[in-house]
Amino acid sequence: MSSKIILNHHVIYDKSSGSLVDIEKKHDEIVLTTPANNCLQILLKNKPEITTQKELFEEVWEKYGIPINTNTLYQNIAMIRKAFRQLGLEEDIIVTIPRRGMLVADTVEITEYEECVDNRIDNEVQMANRTLSTPIPDDGLGDLSSHNAAFHYNFKKISLVFTSAILLFIVIAAVTDFIYGKYLKTQSRFYHYSYWGDYNQCQLYVYADNYFINKVKSNGGNIPINADLHCDNKERVYISLYTGLPRESFIICDGDALDKGSNCRSRYRYFIES
Repeated sequence: MSSKIILNHHVIYDKSSGSLVDIEKKHDEIVLTTPANNCLQILLKNKPEITTQKELFEEVWEKYGIPINTNTLYQNIAMIRKAFRQLGLEEDIIVTIPRRGMLVADTVEITEYEECVDNRIDNEVQMANRTLSTPIPDDGLGDLSSHNAAFHYNFKKISLVFTSAILLFIVIAAVTDFIYGKYLKTQSRFYHYSYWGDYNQCQLYVYADNYFINKVKSNGGNIPINADLHCDNKERVYISLYTGLPRESFIICDGDALDKGSNCRSRYRYFIES
């Protein structure tokens, strides 16, 4: 089952990555922070029922040992509302019920997102088979004409088979390259990093293991960095904390670190006391 759904026939929401995309303008994409994405998933799951503040506290923060307060919760809800407005949905997606909680508005319509499959190759093969099955009419010119017609018929048949074989090879090569590329990404140490939030125009990605969670908990729910870190073009910064070592690693990339075309640079800074 796809992790994507469509809200009000306008916005594609990917629950696994937390991305919101305008269905007509695929380049307009907003990625929610991990806490905001988890809040939206719970609200949608509970629709049309009211989700209590206590449930959001427990499911998004407290069960991971992260301290939480009401202001932080409403900051994440405001982030969700702002994202939908930026993508053209002006009506309130999330409605607050005083002293009870919040819920997804009744006007929000949810539909499943279906991936499109390109059937052009199958159509071409069907057209080729239809062409081959068409009989060659008798032109009344005798045996020589019949031999010429048979030659052209066989030549066309061989050409179509050869073309189909090339198309099949291209498809197999493309699928193999895609699968191998996916496999290589799973071998990267950045594969398990997830988006956490923004910091001085940088997009922060972290590996949220137990050591990282404990550091966040001891720092009041915030990432424990004090780096002089600034980005000009919303660069991605992959942060690594080292158990028992008083330093942090910053891998700064102009795109996804898993993409071949991304340019990255590294910094090691000593900030956290061991």
